[in-house]
Amino acid sequence: MRGMYEMTNQLRKERCYKKNQGRKSRTTQPTLDFRRIQQLRVQLEELLRSTTESWPEVSGTSFFRRVILDFLGSKTFMEKFCNSPASSDYHHAYPGGLLEHTLSVVTVTIKTVRSLNEAYNNCISEPLAVAGAFLHDVGKIQEYEFTTTGKPTKTQIGKELGHICLGIYMIQDWVSETPYKGNQLKVEDRRFLQSLLHVIVSHHGKLEWGSPVEPKIPEAFIVHYADMIDSQIEPLIHPQ
Repeated sequence: MRGMYEMTNQLRKERCYKKNQGRKSRTTQPTLDFRRIQQLRVQLEELLRSTTESWPEVSGTSFFRRVILDFLGSKTFMEKFCNSPASSDYHHAYPGGLLEHTLSVVTVTIKTVRSLNEAYNNCISEPLAVAGAFLHDVGKIQEYEFTTTGKPTKTQIGKELGHICLGIYMIQDWVSETPYKGNQLKVEDRRFLQSLLHVIVSHHGKLEWGSPVEPKIPEAFIVHYADMIDSQIEPLIHPQ
């Protein structure tokens, strides 16, 4: 309980993440129409499915492929995911923003991992990095909602816990709802689950940016920087 309390307190610092990096809030936000959101959804699903199919059957592949495909295969989850914002103000703060942001982060992650694996003899786990990139902001579907005027705002649970903590809960729920049934995870799958949770928990990069822990493995660093790149590029592409 103490550990969860400390993590929750740390997560409340999320509102400071990137906010203090010289970026001003925008008075207007870009918009994505229904057709564009559907195009982005198809792109993300095709990218993830083709990528997971390309992985050789080595240790960890089946676990990470399964978590990706299970979330992709949930109609309820994907409908909410594809229409959620990625923030309330600073980047991708519009319906479909979370989808657009995640597609970019996944794309950057895949390209970065493959480039680095060429240089470092395949020492980085692409399945872990891609699963982490896809699910790094998954808690935002519970963190944000839209007001009657269409402005994204934080939910009560979003204010109290933040998307990192909510994302961890969602992954744990996935474990309990699959045939794994939580305590039936194989020893190696427990290790893979822990690594995935680490990527999600550490994706803000620094403690002062709202990250409970800082990245300790290459895959976590890659997802953090992919997230950082896209969150700062989008406002430059769509200035107010």
